[in-house]
Amino acid sequence: MILPLTQRAGAVQLAEALRRRVEELGIAHPGSTAAPVVTISCGVATVWPTPDLEPSELIRLADESLYVAKHSGRNRTAAEHSAPRSSTSLTAVGTPPPA
Repeated sequence: MILPLTQRAGAVQLAEALRRRVEELGIAHPGSTAAPVVTISCGVATVWPTPDLEPSELIRLADESLYVAKHSGRNRTAAEHSAPRSSTSLTAVGTPPPA
């Protein structure tokens, strides 16, 4: 999802709301080892467009955030923040996986 003119906090808030809503639907997922219901992980990235910034950089950052969300236990929202942008600058939020 591309959200023009949306700051990081707003994008994270929307992604987290979508994540919670999918989980709340309670769609059974009996074949999953991750959760008993269908869940999603969201990767959030924001950039300030400049002439030298390739659009693919935004996609790369969002993919990196999604990777962090999935590897932090799934059913999470992760957002890149602060420079330099690397996997160490990412944080994951969300509901911990069921025990």
